[in-house]
Amino acid sequence: MPIQLSINIGETVGQTYITEKLLAAGKTSNVFVARSRLNTEAKRVALKVQLIDIEQQTLNNDIAVLKSIGGKTHFSNCLEQGTHRKFSYLALELHGPTLSDIMMRPQMKKLNLSSVVKVGIQGLEALSILHSAGFVHGQVCMENFAIGNTQETAGNLYLIDFTQIKRIDDESLNKGNKTNEDRLSTKIRLVQNDLQCLMKMVMTLYRGGEEV
Repeated sequence: MPIQLSINIGETVGQTYITEKLLAAGKTSNVFVARSRLNTEAKRVALKVQLIDIEQQTLNNDIAVLKSIGGKTHFSNCLEQGTHRKFSYLALELHGPTLSDIMMRPQMKKLNLSSVVKVGIQGLEALSILHSAGFVHGQVCMENFAIGNTQETAGNLYLIDFTQIKRIDDESLNKGNKTNEDRLSTKIRLVQNDLQCLMKMVMTLYRGGEEV
């Protein structure tokens, strides 16, 4: 069930952003479209909000990833982070619809081959950057890939929502007195899981039907 957050539409969050509408409601956080109260010409942003005292602090995962690779190809820029009343918030670039949104359109049954190839290539590029930075996504699916929100970025694919990430750097994998062989095996398994999920997603886009 989505969490209930008492952030109102039209409320100023932090010193900069005013919420305009609810974009998505998740199990641990909500995402709003927000505008800057300081610059009326500034682009709208995605404002991710989470209760500070919630047990599952997934917002920290987004912050960790985007501080490392935010702004690189296929990843959002982290614009601002802070606290507001009993909430933590993160302001990100606002993207367009997700692949899931696109595939749910009435006229859309599947993508043509050229579009599927483009998604596959850009998806691999995104995962390569993420894995090289020492993370695995853990939830690669249509819902977590979005297209750009402007004419210039409409052909770009962005990997979003890092609530399920795991670190695969040596320090993280070294916990529990694992052998080098165990650490390597764990790393390979986690990376392969991301890649297999991407392959399943691409095949669903090409064949049509529901994502498994």
